[in-house]
Amino acid sequence: MNELAIVIPYFKIDYFEECIKSLANQSNKRFSIYIGNDLSADDPLPIIEKYLSSDRYFYFNYSENLGGKNLAFQWMRILNEVKEPWFQILGDDDSIASNFVEEFYKNLAFIESGCHVLKFNTVLDFVGEREERFYSGFRTGYYDTYNLILRKIAGGLNSSLSEHVFRRVRFDEVGFEIYPLAWHTDDYLILSMSGFNKTYFISDSSVLVRVFSNSTSGSEKNQIEKSDATKKYLWDFAQLLIQSNRGFQDKRSFLIAIRKYKSEVGLPYISEIYSLFGLLGVVYFRMYSIGLSLKIK
Repeated sequence: MNELAIVIPYFKIDYFEECIKSLANQSNKRFSIYIGNDLSADDPLPIIEKYLSSDRYFYFNYSENLGGKNLAFQWMRILNEVKEPWFQILGDDDSIASNFVEEFYKNLAFIESGCHVLKFNTVLDFVGEREERFYSGFRTGYYDTYNLILRKIAGGLNSSLSEHVFRRVRFDEVGFEIYPLAWHTDDYLILSMSGFNKTYFISDSSVLVRVFSNSTSGSEKNQIEKSDATKKYLWDFAQLLIQSNRGFQDKRSFLIAIRKYKSEVGLPYISEIYSLFGLLGVVYFRMYSIGLSLKIK
């Protein structure tokens, strides 16, 4: 049995051929492919059949569009078919390096039973302009999940769903937190899957993530839904942090980092998040407010 399933929720054809081609070019073929067509107007089968033999993939041609309601519903629908112990959800416009599966198996023996999240290097492609933003100084090994996510919140690191591989048995315990547009659903999944513990980073392979106007991350549309999702995500993150055994410095760092979202969620909502932390939050919000007033003056 293969240890890895690569799940592709298909709807957009823009870069789908590059996505499928990257699977066909894998140096190690020990993986399963699950493709779910979310009632797209563009038939993906000609591209799939061009690169993959019929015994290399499972194809589901759904009669109901779930991604239009929430992308996480479409992800879950395909995941219900997966039997392998590890899975990746690969965007239909993203691609993996030719040694992705090879590096997965090379590192599998080093993954501790308490580690449920693997992360690969990332190349961002702004359609014509590639930029390696992530981890140029990072080596293969374990990293603190909380610090990685906090650095993303603060704007220091990028992160997307496609570059992660998750342990299925742990996912069955935590599932998805449903946010509007599935915005931040991947971020919270990483937190809940890891339990604020470790993520195993693999530096010698990468996932190419495309950002363009027709992608959720690249679109300027749905700003209200994205703001609502960010509010819920920050609230859930704060609750998870309060319930954890993370110390004072980690909580302080979170309170400082979320100031980045002031323009998106509004200062009153930032105040609500701070209030969850009791006296610590009150003191730091007061200091933050004084700093803002001095800047205005």
